[in-house]
Amino acid sequence: GSSSKKTQLLFCTPGVLMKRLHPVDGGPMKVDGCDNFNRLAGYTHIIMDEIHERDKNTEFLMIALQELLDEREDLQLILMSATMPTRDLAEYWCGVGQRRLQQQKEKQEKEQQSMYESSGDNGENKDGQMTAPYSKSLDDDDWGDDGAAMPVEINIPGRTFPVQEFFLEDVLSMTGFVNEAGGDATDMAQMESDLLALMGGPPPKLSSTKGNGGNNGKVGTDSPMSLFQLENTLTCVMCNQSGFQSSEEFGTHVALCDGGGNASMLELEDRVKSVDVSSVMGFDVAAAAAASSSVPEGKEDTGGNADDVDGFLDIIVEDDMEDYDVDEEEELGIIGGKWDGESPFGTDTAAPSNKITLTDQEILTRYQSMYDDEATNYDLTLDLVRYVTKSSYGDGAILIFFSGWADISEFSMLLESTPPFNDRSQFVVYPLHSGIPSKEQRQVFIKPPNGMRKIILATNIAETSLTIEDVAFVIDTGRAKEKSYDPHMKTSTLQEAWISQASAKQRKGRAGRCKAGVCFHLFSRRRHGFMRPFVESELIRTPLEEICLQCKRLQLAPGGPDEPNGIPAFLSKAMTPPHSKSVTNALELLVELGAMDEETNELSDLGVCLSALSLEPRVGKMVIMSYLIGCAKASSSMAVAMSHKSPFAIPPPSMRKASDMAKIKLSDRSESDQITSLNVLRNRDILSKRGVGAISGWCRQNFLNFSSLNMISDLRKNVSRELENLGFPPCSQSGYHNRNGDFNPAFLQASICAGLYPNVAYRRQGDVNFSTMTNRKAKFHMSSINAVKSQPLSTKCQVAENQVEFVVFGELVKGKAMFTMENTTHLVSPLPLLLLCGQLHTRPIHFAAAESTSAATNKPPTKKAILSLDDWLVFLCEPETASALVVLRQRLDSAFSRITSDPNNFTDLPAVEKDAVETLSLVLNSSHNAAPMR
Repeated sequence: GSSSKKTQLLFCTPGVLMKRLHPVDGGPMKVDGCDNFNRLAGYTHIIMDEIHERDKNTEFLMIALQELLDEREDLQLILMSATMPTRDLAEYWCGVGQRRLQQQKEKQEKEQQSMYESSGDNGENKDGQMTAPYSKSLDDDDWGDDGAAMPVEINIPGRTFPVQEFFLEDVLSMTGFVNEAGGDATDMAQMESDLLALMGGPPPKLSSTKGNGGNNGKVGTDSPMSLFQLENTLTCVMCNQSGFQSSEEFGTHVALCDGGGNASMLELEDRVKSVDVSSVMGFDVAAAAAASSSVPEGKEDTGGNADDVDGFLDIIVEDDMEDYDVDEEEELGIIGGKWDGESPFGTDTAAPSNKITLTDQEILTRYQSMYDDEATNYDLTLDLVRYVTKSSYGDGAILIFFSGWADISEFSMLLESTPPFNDRSQFVVYPLHSGIPSKEQRQVFIKPPNGMRKIILATNIAETSLTIEDVAFVIDTGRAKEKSYDPHMKTSTLQEAWISQASAKQRKGRAGRCKAGVCFHLFSRRRHGFMRPFVESELIRTPLEEICLQCKRLQLAPGGPDEPNGIPAFLSKAMTPPHSKSVTNALELLVELGAMDEETNELSDLGVCLSALSLEPRVGKMVIMSYLIGCAKASSSMAVAMSHKSPFAIPPPSMRKASDMAKIKLSDRSESDQITSLNVLRNRDILSKRGVGAISGWCRQNFLNFSSLNMISDLRKNVSRELENLGFPPCSQSGYHNRNGDFNPAFLQASICAGLYPNVAYRRQGDVNFSTMTNRKAKFHMSSINAVKSQPLSTKCQVAENQVEFVVFGELVKGKAMFTMENTTHLVSPLPLLLLCGQLHTRPIHFAAAESTSAATNKPPTKKAILSLDDWLVFLCEPETASALVVLRQRLDSAFSRITSDPNNFTDLPAVEKDAVETLSLVLNSSHNAAPMR
């Protein structure tokens, strides 16, 4: 994001552009008599790409730029996307054009009025004639109609290759998956033949292929009427009952029918035989006679009995094979029964099969009755991969989209145990996930040798901005892991969900980047029609604390919560406004952190500091508090690691245990994800003196992501620079802010607790799960060090009966079964909670003496004190101890307020406050050392 006076084009992220929206130093400037700020003064054109992704920074910029465009006529905005919702955007931005036209109209009227007034008091010109002001309005032809207010839309044709698209019903028809799952084709043919016979119909003819229209007009031209077509005419000839809703219902009835209860079995048989089959719709007597009388050589004559289904099957299949024209392959673009990679890919490319074909609706209904349509079907996906390899020509790569790592691992193991996909000379399988090392991710771009097919198992990381040149086939499961925010529960949720239509289009496009391709969607056309058109805005899927801070820092919402220029009113201008409860939750949290005034929403000194940091507000407070605690260098490293993705790579399933052991070793018995990441960064800094090769090798040994680790290391410099801009000394510099070093877990736990509160959970003796402040049961996320089985927190709580075990967590996420805690740290002592978190209150309590058998002993009541933290955690202690803690807490709060208001002189604390800070260090260290060893 750096630039100079010579810069003409700047590439930056939306977050960097947000920071540049801050008013230029030097204060306001006058525009048309109104106070305004010279925002983005050095820019004339802004181009924003990938608008359809709807990330929160882009959405925020769209609100801010709308207002800025009203004020700056010289500023031009260009929005770009391959799948942009143009209609919604046009409606959203048309207001800008209308306001501009209105401003131009008012400006012209003022100029005309000024000219009129300057002509003389009587409105006379030099010839003595009266003049009138020019009053042409925007409704005149020169100004154009209302369409002039609409933004200009430019469509640039893509240069992608054609991609054929198939859906679930097509895939089921191609692969015959439902037939295979439902039993042998002959058995199914027998069942359908018996049902048609009971109706008086002929046995069904069989198609020679697995696909829709597989006969190509040559084989089986007289297609028989299917059960689905006859559902409305189903009538039982034994009891004359009709009106069945489906063939399955009719079959169940026939199996149990007794003819009304007054007929014997012989009578029922006579009723069936007496039906005139020639009167049944769709029955061809001549075709049936020809089929029954035509007996190939080597076959025994069955006497033309149409009920002999096995003989009928053999006759039809052999006749179909005789009519199959090999020359037809050239017309279809098929070479040796395989797709040539250029012509339309269809079911005609499949090898001839004698498996029965049903209508699309019948196949889909049967599939949905047998399988969970909401879950990824690995067997169907495997059948489709097998079908593609048999039906396609060449060795084009197959890209399969899954929802997450669990699906990738499961399907990868399935391929490894299934011939021929476990043959390394024919197939190579690559996982593509954000959690695997970048070196392994880059392998997907390498084209394998001739004769070998590449299969890529990916998440939506491969959906956009990624081109793998040899991909010819895409298999889209239609599922993705989506993180959203529940404003009523105040928690994030991570759920597997159906993708949007725009995402399906993006996935389809991965197959047509460099050559013609094919996309198979494992969801029906009907479901695709009901999918969301686009992904929802991130403003309604994430907490809004950072956005609210930026509204105030950039002076875009200076008013209070109920004022028209306040934060809620500003965010309501978004194209998809966030839920009002989400905005309220964000403001409440900022008030609890001490970053904002409750009534006016004005930022406090702490809020100003937090708004300038590229960290989540609670994590930012952790760093600032660490300057007081004396471990700023370590806390800033932990904060960056929390804000970025984990430095640990996702191991293969076979190496999960080895990965866990490496993580435990790096944790150094800290029982903390944050301290484990700190230890990783510390080791990385030591190895950096030996070169990149040493770091890379160490990362491989410890299942670490080399690129993620380097990214975290670099981001530490950004945070340190931001703190320096606020007036704090550099994090890595020796001084009072690092007086306690970066190794002592007592101070590291205290800084983590001070920032992440109220994200605290506890459990008592015998409990397995934890209870949060909102009384929700939670467990550790599987990625946490504390979730490893050998760790103390992974088993039942072993503390004494009158004690409580605490953990601090970064985020609570609702999954399928229950809540999970991410970025967790075991809190050895509760003192950091009492001295650095929430609102502390104390009150006395008296316990009456126990009844005694001796009447002579009358002991006075026992005096105790109760310490209450936010009316949630209650501690019992001696009155003197409670008083000392309350006084210490007050002085620490005062010291913290002083360093946030004047970071440049944070060491110049009054003697009383400096003594309190030193006492804090002694208390934290002694309480940690007094805790029993685990």
